[in-house]
Formats: sequence, structure tokens, C-alpha cells
Amino acid sequence: MNDYDRATYYLAQWGDEKDGNGEHGLQDERDALIHDMPEMNLPPPKDTRRDPIAPEEWVDYFDAEGRLRVAEGYILGLIFRGGLHPDVRIEAWKYLLGIYPWDSTFDEREAIRRSKVDEYYEIKAKWFNEVEVRDTEKFQLEKHRIDKDVHRTDRTISIFEGEDLPNPDPNMGVGTNSNLEIMKDILVSYNFHNTELGYVQGMSDLLAPIYVAMGTEEMAFWCFVHFMDRVESNFYMDQTGMRGQLKTLDALIRFMDPALYKRLEETDTANLFFCFRWLLVWFKREFEWDDVIRLWEVLWTNHLSPHMIMFIALAVLDQHRQVILESLNQFDEILKYINELTGTIDLEETLKRSEVLFYRFERRIKAMERKRTQLQEKLEERLVWMNQEERQKIEQSIKELEIDDKLTSLLKVNDIHTQPTPTSTTPSSLSSS
Repeated sequence: MNDYDRATYYLAQWGDEKDGNGEHGLQDERDALIHDMPEMNLPPPKDTRRDPIAPEEWVDYFDAEGRLRVAEGYILGLIFRGGLHPDVRIEAWKYLLGIYPWDSTFDEREAIRRSKVDEYYEIKAKWFNEVEVRDTEKFQLEKHRIDKDVHRTDRTISIFEGEDLPNPDPNMGVGTNSNLEIMKDILVSYNFHNTELGYVQGMSDLLAPIYVAMGTEEMAFWCFVHFMDRVESNFYMDQTGMRGQLKTLDALIRFMDPALYKRLEETDTANLFFCFRWLLVWFKREFEWDDVIRLWEVLWTNHLSPHMIMFIALAVLDQHRQVILESLNQFDEILKYINELTGTIDLEETLKRSEVLFYRFERRIKAMERKRTQLQEKLEERLVWMNQEERQKIEQSIKELEIDDKLTSLLKVNDIHTQPTPTSTTPSSLSSS
């Protein structure tokens, strides 16, 4: 099942499901309730983008034993704001993906590396050294699926481009190269490592950038495993993982931009069918290769949110909201327009906008929580309890300020961002209001 088939299956299964009826009017009532909260009267937030961390800067953050000299949160913030120089990624990604602890020394990391190399070859030996396993029909079918997908993945990237070796699978009918073969071995080994999930189409898209950055089979495998631990639910056959993500994005759009959401409802696109691939493979097909790599390392930091990808999706829609609101009137028109954005999206603008949108989201959540607390305290006053009409009015307001669990999941666990939100005058659309 390819990405389009998976999205079509999702649409058939869940496309008619409705959420949030009457949300547009409720948003107006919420705004009226929280308009006087301090969070709603701050200057517009601004982004905090900076240059990537250069190799000499990265080295300077570690002491003589190789232990990080600054707080983990500080370095994650730097990566979130600027990303990494390409020469830094081979080490930094191992921290971001959980291979190396941030407080480890040179010696401890080398011990981890050696252990992971040995562990990888133990996993690989389960199929590579076992002729009986490789001769089974099940294995051959799985291997052929992986081979086909790898040969379709990022073939314009130089290390995957050539075909200077004969293909071990005579049924493929094409040549191959050493990097393609290593990719295949990693994915087959993952099939034996995660036996419950196995290999699912789309995983080769997630592996390719990691393999290029790591440069070795063993560490590429483990970085891929840790990335898959994070996105495994995207590939569940019952699509509950993707359904949950799209419902969260649905809630976020309704909360942040009721006018846009209403337009999506009017054009029968509120199921967010066109966002399916964005979330499935982390915008791998939407951005250029170098931009995908920069995007992923920003998202891996979890600096503002464990689900910052939702704000990336919102930022892309926000950049095109005027066209959607004013010029696109049919399901097919919106689908075509969004699909044609592939390869044209400006990553830097998207990152800036997503950060600003997060700060606006966080302010609104804080304002609602503050107002709810005030109203709940007011309910406890004796005079209010003696006034039934006033009490019912306050109770209704408290109900209107309830926050969807899908929205609170976008904030760090037990941590609403406590640093002062950067502010300035920022133009355009959602990110300016």
C-alpha cells in the first residue's frame, strides 16, 4: 500500500467523522471571556531563528572528557533555533535520537558505540547468516518489497544515484549500488528487530537522510530505530496513529483559525486528507532534501512541543490561507493546490511562522487557564452561591473555557513554556494577530 493508497484508505474509513460542531461561535465567546487576560494583550510574538551550530561552536560546548558543559535544554534550544552544520550532524543526531546520553563522556560514548555495533550484527545475523530463513517465501516477499521501495527512494541524491553493481535479486531487473544494498540490509534487519510492526512502505523515506548523515550501517540502523520508536504509530495497519494525529491537527486549526477551518468544512476538506502524507513521513516529500534534514533536527529537539510538527503543518496552511479562503471553492481545487506545493515551500519562513504560532497558541491556552481559575475562585464566593443566575452564568463560562486534551498534548508534559515569549511586530496572517 503506497502513501496515496494509505491516505485514500484513511479517507474511506474516517473521512466522514465530525468533530467540534458549533466551534466557530464558541471561539467568539472564548475570545470575549479572555480578552482582558494579560497574555492576550502582549506585543505580537517573534521568532528566535539563528545560524546553525558550527563545528567549532559544537566542540566548545564539551569539556576535556567530552561531557556537555552547558544544560541539555540550552543546547536543544540552539538546535531548535538554528539547526546544525552538516559536519556536526554525525555526532549531534546520536544525542537527538537518544543513542548517546547528553551527560556522557568520550569513553562512555565509545563504549555505547561498540555495544550497538555488536548488537546490530547480532540482529542482522538472524537472517543474513541463516539460509533457511532467507529461503522462506515470507522472507523473500518481504525482502522484495523492501528492495522495490529502496530503489524508488531518493535516487536523485548522489550516493543513491548510480547502479554500478549487479542486483542480488534477479527479479528486480535493474542494477544497484553499495549504498542501496546497505539501506536494504538495515530495513530487513529492522524487520527482525521490530517483529510486531515489521517493514511498512514509507520507512525507506525516513531511513535515507539518517543513513546519509551517519555514513555507517550500524549507527544508521540505531538512529533509525530510535526515530521509528517516535513515529511507529504512523505505520499501524489500522491507522489509529494517523487518525489521532489528524484529529489533533483538526483541533489545532479549529482553535487557532476558525475562519480557515470553516472554509475547510465548506469544501469537504476538514478531514485533512491532504495533510496525511505530511505527517506520515514528516514532510519528506514536501521539502527539498537539505531542508528535510534541517526540519527533522529541529523537530527532534522537542524544545517547545513534543509535537511541533503540528505547528509546521499549521504554518504551511497559514502561509496559504488567503488563497484557500478567497480562491479555492472545491475539494479538488484545495487538494490540487496543496499537492502542488511540493518542493516549493520555504523552510525558513515555515520555521519562523511555526514558532510564532506556537507562542500564540501557548498564550491563548494560558489565558484560558488563568480565566478558568479566576472564575472557579469566584464560584466559591458566598454571594455568588446565593445568586443562582450569576452562578449558572459563571459555570457556563467555565465550561466554554474547557481545553481539549488534544490541544494540551501539544505542550510539554507538566510544563507550559515558562520563558518570556519573544515579542515584536510581525506581519501577515495568523502569525501577526
